[in-house]
Amino acid sequence: MAGGLLFNAVLLWLYHHPEPKVLFGDENYYFQLARSLAAGRDVAHNPIWPSLYASLIAILFRWTGTAVLTVQLLQIVMWLASAALLFLISLHISRIPGVALAAMGIFLFSPEVAAFSHYLWPEIPHMFFFLAALWVLIRRGRTLLGSFAGGVLIGLALWSKLILLPFLPAFMVFLHPGRSILRHWKAVSLFAAGVLLVLTPTMLSNAKTHDRFMVADSSVFNLWVGLNDVETQDFRNDIAPHEFIRYRKAAPDFATRNEIYRQKIKGLVRDRGLAKTLGNQLAKQYFRLFDHDSFFTTQLPGGPRSSYKFREGAVSSGLRLYSHAFHALLLAAGAVGLARLRVLRLDWPQFLALLLLFNLALFLFVHVKTRYLMQLVPVFAFFGATALHAGWCRIRGTEVPPDGNFRSTPGRLAAGLALLLFAEWLAFASLL
Repeated sequence: MAGGLLFNAVLLWLYHHPEPKVLFGDENYYFQLARSLAAGRDVAHNPIWPSLYASLIAILFRWTGTAVLTVQLLQIVMWLASAALLFLISLHISRIPGVALAAMGIFLFSPEVAAFSHYLWPEIPHMFFFLAALWVLIRRGRTLLGSFAGGVLIGLALWSKLILLPFLPAFMVFLHPGRSILRHWKAVSLFAAGVLLVLTPTMLSNAKTHDRFMVADSSVFNLWVGLNDVETQDFRNDIAPHEFIRYRKAAPDFATRNEIYRQKIKGLVRDRGLAKTLGNQLAKQYFRLFDHDSFFTTQLPGGPRSSYKFREGAVSSGLRLYSHAFHALLLAAGAVGLARLRVLRLDWPQFLALLLLFNLALFLFVHVKTRYLMQLVPVFAFFGATALHAGWCRIRGTEVPPDGNFRSTPGRLAAGLALLLFAEWLAFASLL
C-alpha cells in the first residue's frame, strides 16, 4: 500500500506540473456544473448523467473553492479504501492471503485506476461504493441489516454511474441469508428498499422534470453511437461529441429526443439487417474495449488526447510502456484465472464472472471506450491473483492451497492459454 501511494503521488505530481492537466470530455461538464451549483446558481442536471458526482464535487467546491485537488484527495482516499476492500473480499472468498495480497497489488499498481483517482469522472466513487456493497453483502448478507446496508451502497453506486442497474437481479440471487425461503425474500426486499431509499428522490425529481421515473438515462444515445462507431480504437474518428450535439438539437425535451432516436435505431437495424448489425459490432466493439492504448496513455504528452502538460520524453514513454505491459499482464492473468473457475457453483467468484459476462454482453452494442474496462479491473485483479498465486506455488514446488471454486487441470490451462491469446490479440491488434 505504501508503494501504491508513492506511485499515485508521482502521477498526481505529473498531473499538476508544470501546470495542471487539461480537463477532457465529460470532465468539463462535471466541473462547470459543480462550479455553478457551488455558486448557488439555478442550474439543472442533464438527465444523461446521474447527478451524485457533480453534486459531490459542488459540496467540496463550496468548502474550498474550485480546487480540483480537494476532489482528487477525496478520490485518492476512496481509491486506497477500494484496494483495502478488494483485499478483504479476495481474502474472504479464497481464504488464501497470497491471493488477497496479489489482487490488492494489481489494483494499486494499475496506472489506469490510479490516474482516474485524479480525473473528474465518477469511476472511482462508483468503484468504491460497489466494492463496499460487495464486502457488506459477502460478510453481512446473511443478516437483514446487512442486506439493507448493501442495498444503500449499491444505490450510491448507481447514483454515480448506472452501469450496474440491469445487473441488480444478480445481487438478489446471490444473497444468502439462510436456507429459509421467507428469510431470503425478506433480505431481497430490504436490499431493494435500501436501493430505493437512495434513488427515489432523484427518480421523483426526474419524473416531475422529464416525465420519466428514472435516475438518468443515456442508453438510447449510447446505443445509437455504438451502432454507428466504425473505428476499432476509441480515440480515432470519435463521433460521440458531434452526435451529442445532433441529439440535443433533435427535440426540445428529453423524452421526445429519446423517442426520435429509438425510431432511428429501429430503422438502422431494419435497413442493415440483424446479421450485418451483429457482425459490425463484433468486428469493432471488443477491440475498442480492450485496446492497449487506454484513456490514460492517450492523454500522456504526444498521445492523441494529449492533456498532461509535462514534456514528452523519457517519462511519458516509460509510463506508456509500463501501462501497456501492465495491461498485457492483467488480461493474461485474468484469462487464466477465469479458465480455472468452476462454473457449476453459486458463490461469489461465480458472481464476479457473471458481472464480467454482463458487461461484455452490454458492450457488444453500446458506445464503448477503454475507460469502461476500468470498472472491471477489480474482477480481473481477483481472477488474475488466483492464477498468479497458483503459478507461484508451482514454481516454488509447494502445494496449491485447496479452493472449491477453482481447479487446475490440463484442459482448463489449455483453455486459459487460448483465452489469454485471444484477449491479447484484442488488446494489441491495432499494432499489426
